[in-house]
Amino acid sequence: MIVQPVQLDAETATGNSLIALDIVSAGPGDLVLVNKEGSSARLLLDDENIPVQAVIVGVIDGMDIPTANK
Repeated sequence: MIVQPVQLDAETATGNSLIALDIVSAGPGDLVLVNKEGSSARLLLDDENIPVQAVIVGVIDGMDIPTANK
């Protein structure tokens, strides 16, 4: 799946898109958590020889981000 990093507002794109292997059945438009570290991705898949750098490891249902009181 092609994924796009976003800011904490979950909408503003930041950085470059990347290809991530989807192991959680995320759908188009889902906000996802991506493990973008090659050796950890290979450990998740239990295969040290697989050419994977990024893996979708979760679908984010919502976020609670504290704001500073002004």
